[in-house]
Amino acid sequence: MLLFLESIGTTELLVILVGALVLFGPRKLPELARSLGKSLNQFKGASEDFKRTWEREVDLERNTAARPAAAAGGERTLLREVPPEPLASAARPTVDRDAGEPSPTIARGTPIEAVTPAANEAPDPSRKSDWL
Repeated sequence: MLLFLESIGTTELLVILVGALVLFGPRKLPELARSLGKSLNQFKGASEDFKRTWEREVDLERNTAARPAAAAGGERTLLREVPPEPLASAARPTVDRDAGEPSPTIARGTPIEAVTPAANEAPDPSRKSDWL
């Protein structure tokens, strides 16, 4: 937490404490230390709260991104399980009664794979999970 204290030796720390004692006096120094401790505790609580909120948002983003991908993946497997109709029935000419000209019909039931936009997109570099 206080990494700069690792580089300060005991003599430097004693000089700082004596300077604070002379500057603020023996009556005011404990009150200042107490208020500094309370402020650091509040800051620590706020930073932990922010971290929990951030992680919750990242988890929510991951879950919402995974849900459509799973649903789209399920659609693809259902479409692949449907067997296609024979090709002979796909281009049978039919006669229109009004025009008298044959027109090809398109067979129904031919599977078309679902395209998921999430699979084709590149990941966004400014996602929340990259900030942690």
